[in-house]
Amino acid sequence: MAGFAHTSALSVADKIIDAVKAGQISRFLVMAGCDGRHKERAYYTDFAKAIPKDTVILTAGCAKYRYNKLDLGDIGGIPRVLDAGQCNDCYSLVVIAQKLAEAFGLEDINDLPVSYKSPGTNKKPSSCSLPS
Repeated sequence: MAGFAHTSALSVADKIIDAVKAGQISRFLVMAGCDGRHKERAYYTDFAKAIPKDTVILTAGCAKYRYNKLDLGDIGGIPRVLDAGQCNDCYSLVVIAQKLAEAFGLEDINDLPVSYKSPGTNKKPSSCSLPS
């Protein structure tokens, strides 16, 4: 689902919460980075193909332009790729995590089933995971 940062993902928050509670979504994977324009650079594309079918990708970065083209399907009508924008829009991923933590009654977003896949050399998306 491409859209305008966190507003698009939050528009289906009730469906996302229900899918997590029902065990249909087991993990969210934040993928931020870039495969580049050369076809042989397909790290994130290959990674997106390999993740479990019950995982939703939260993306902020250029790599999405490759794996958005993949038929990754959906989970109960929720696209498996929720696009928050570019690397600079990683704030939206934090907002989504905060809203999910709130919906599940968690005190800390680190208690959510969220994993991060971002190169350590990519400073912009890596800053997403820094605590405030």
